[in-house]
Amino acid sequence: MLKVTIAATLLAAVLMPPASAESVAAILGKPHDCVIGPFIATELGSPATGILEELLVDHGDRVTKGMVVARLRSDLEQATLDLAKARAESTVIIELGRERAGLLKKEAARISELHSKQIAATAQFEKTLSELQQAVLQLRQAETEQEFAVLEMKRAAALLAQRTIVSPIGGYVTKRIMAPGENVYEQAKILNCPGRSAAR
Repeated sequence: MLKVTIAATLLAAVLMPPASAESVAAILGKPHDCVIGPFIATELGSPATGILEELLVDHGDRVTKGMVVARLRSDLEQATLDLAKARAESTVIIELGRERAGLLKKEAARISELHSKQIAATAQFEKTLSELQQAVLQLRQAETEQEFAVLEMKRAAALLAQRTIVSPIGGYVTKRIMAPGENVYEQAKILNCPGRSAAR
């Protein structure tokens, strides 16, 4: 009985007429449950607050990862960086301190020799040594202040960089939420930029 059933099924499959071109076209023409959506839906904002000065992309523009898409007004931050850079690159105080310490070191060596021969007074010798120690400490302080100035310059550069908004992903701009001249506040969104699309 089982053999008869299998044979009948095979015979029906062989005798079944193939689908016509019209039938295939009708099937393909029907709507399917398929949604085209982005891998990542991103709303770009800014880590800093301020006035939006430039919006460099528009609706439909393609952006790449790391591309600059907007800038905030940064006059104050640029001036702060310029000032910090000038302070960090200035070595005048350090050079003067080294010169003074070098002269006092030579003077101390000369007075020490005279003192050992009992030609120079002990008070003069001690005064020279004290001045030398003060000069060395002032030189160290100047070097430390310059190191702080370098760190302040790096901080100012980082704050300035936050005024430039870059896209973290590649994709297309779907909406400009803000316009130049508007105030960008904390958690404000500037534009929508979904990532690459894919069917799912």
